[in-house]
Amino acid sequence: MTGWQPQAPCDNRRAMTRRTMKLRRLRLCVFLVALAGCAPKQFVQPEFSLAGIGIKSLTLFEQRFEVRMHVHNPNSYALPVKSMEGSFELEGEPLGTGTNNTPFTVPAMGDAEFTVDIVANLAPSLIRVIDKLNRGENTVSYHAKGTVTPSVPFVRPFPFDTTGTLQLR
Repeated sequence: MTGWQPQAPCDNRRAMTRRTMKLRRLRLCVFLVALAGCAPKQFVQPEFSLAGIGIKSLTLFEQRFEVRMHVHNPNSYALPVKSMEGSFELEGEPLGTGTNNTPFTVPAMGDAEFTVDIVANLAPSLIRVIDKLNRGENTVSYHAKGTVTPSVPFVRPFPFDTTGTLQLR
């Protein structure tokens, strides 16, 4: 008899597996192309500077300050920030360390300000600032460094390190 003969079940399964694998590869390629189209452009680190310092409270053993930071976002998309922590120096002397856990957003190609509450313990930098004021000088040098944690997927926390001068009033 030369009639119809059933295919072996093994051959049929192999053909199904090959088709399934090709379909999976095709789906993966389409997904990756779509994902690449949604990915943000290269991240450029924002620029930070000190905008001002205010005294919140002073005691003999502890001083609390509010540091105003200015940030410029050079990217073409907004940068939502989850938190920030840093350390601050005035006139080369440590002022204190602090954090900001209040989320804020820096607009695309724009600027924003945020505050960082810091705690100091008899900050020697205050003595230098007072000395400069007594001599009639109206600027102080600062150094601020720390880490910013954005709330953007796939963007890791990044450091900042800035120096400059601050106008005293």
